Order: sequence, then C-alpha cells, then structure tokens
Amino acid sequence: KYVHCTDIWRWHSTKNAGLKIPMEIHMLMRVKDINGTIKLYDWFKLDKGYVLVMERSIKTISLYNYLKTHQLSQNQVLHIFKRLVQIIYDCWMRCGIVHCDLKEENILINKETMSIQSFRFRFRNRLLQTYDEETYAGYDRLYAPPGTWRS
Repeated sequence: KYVHCTDIWRWHSTKNAGLKIPMEIHMLMRVKDINGTIKLYDWFKLDKGYVLVMERSIKTISLYNYLKTHQLSQNQVLHIFKRLVQIIYDCWMRCGIVHCDLKEENILINKETMSIQSFRFRFRNRLLQTYDEETYAGYDRLYAPPGTWRS
C-alpha cells in the first residue's frame, strides 16, 4: 500500500530520536498480535510518501465488494458480527485502541472460510481517560454519530 504524505492526517513521534511516522504505521505495529487485524510486515519512507508491506490473501475481498455479489445467511451475518466485535474488543482491551472508521470497505472477508480481518487503520485512536462524545475521526460524515452533526 502506498500512502502519499498529503493523505496522512496524524503523525506519531517515536521514542527513537523523535522520528515522525504516520499514525497508521504506529497503530498497525501496536495491534500486530491481535488475531483478526492485518499484519504490517515492513514499511519504507519514500520522497513523497510511505510504502506499507502488509498481509493480504488472494482469497480475501472487502466485505463491501463481497456483498455486491453474495447474499449472507443470518448465521453468516451473526458469525461476522461476533468476530468483528471480538477484534474491536481485543484492540481496545489489549492496546487501548479504538477503530474509528468501521464500515464494509474496511473489513476483509475470506471468500472460502468466511473469516474476517479489520484493516485501514488510518483512523485508529488511543482510548483516553475522558471521552469526548463529539469527537469523530472517521472518513465519511455519513457514518458519523448523530451527536457530531453540525449545520
């Protein structure tokens, strides 16, 4: 995956000489041991962006694209939802991280096993002691909670 510097919204300063890296790289490194999250194998800084080398099976497709051509049974929906809740819970409890942009486009599904993985960690946030209910960090305002809407 290539990310241009102009597409990076948040940065993380590392403990090693204060090197600044995209927050997505930092978050992917933090959740690497959580089953159901995409693994980051390596990353490289280029002149105008970053290359992220991540896991991706040829058997996977975004849930959004999968639903265009497949109909899910109630049991399949329940399986996917339970698994997604477990991934979210593990990220929160083990890393203090909340995924702020969950939608069909950001979930990969294995077409053969129906297993899922969460990806596009651009909008992950550390869970703070105080929660600002008006904070929205997702990509599309269409999915924002009603309390964040402003006229």
